[in-house]
Amino acid sequence: MASGLQRAGRSRRSPAPSHLYLVSDTPVAKTYWPAKGAGQVRQLPRQAPAPLWLRWLIHLQRGSAIAAIGMGIAVSIAYCSTVYIQQLWAKEYRTLKQLERNQRQMTTVREVLKDQMAQQAEAPETGMSQLSPQRLIFVPLAPTPSPSIASTPSTIPAPAKVPPALGLPLGY
Repeated sequence: MASGLQRAGRSRRSPAPSHLYLVSDTPVAKTYWPAKGAGQVRQLPRQAPAPLWLRWLIHLQRGSAIAAIGMGIAVSIAYCSTVYIQQLWAKEYRTLKQLERNQRQMTTVREVLKDQMAQQAEAPETGMSQLSPQRLIFVPLAPTPSPSIASTPSTIPAPAKVPPALGLPLGY
């Protein structure tokens, strides 16, 4: 092993981990041997419990850190959803405006076609004539079928009678 494994500031008497070796500083030859107590684990002394106010401050710090992270996440979600909703709204608004333009154009085309058809109907070369009462055709009403014998009065529901106290006309 190289002499670089020697820890700075450690003496030979202090316990070291088992994988480190202490180096002898003799001028003749450097020898390596395991540190004393390398196989033993030394227990550290217990610390006194922290005062109540210090523990309370530590819990307050942890709680506020968790709350700050939670608020950061909530703000990020709110911002992202706001941006997304605005983009979606802008897209749908453009679609609405395009549909309104199309509707106006279709209305204009329909009215132009109506006007052209009216002008063509008034033209003498189409063979159409003006409407006059002498040229009307009257169709007589079809006779109403008589009630059949198969339907009896018991199967036909009686019309509901409106009390005359309401004063409403029968047409309503």
